[in-house]
Amino acid sequence: MDKIFYYGAVLVNLIFVAVVLFILTETRGNETFFAALMLLPPLLSLKAIYCGPDMEERRLAKAVRKAELKAQLAKLEKGQ
Repeated sequence: MDKIFYYGAVLVNLIFVAVVLFILTETRGNETFFAALMLLPPLLSLKAIYCGPDMEERRLAKAVRKAELKAQLAKLEKGQ
């Protein structure tokens, strides 16, 4: 399921970049600068996707959080 979101996010960002590049070819003057600014969100998003934690790291972090919560719950149940 994670791969669907990963590839979906990459695909949508690449489409957004392509659309903005097309818009850039149609602009003139000051409009070009503002159209170029529209490239920042998808490019930063792609950077975050590639530089962020990978799927295995996210799954391990999730498993650690679950184990810690289970241990805390067991400790609370013993106290009652």
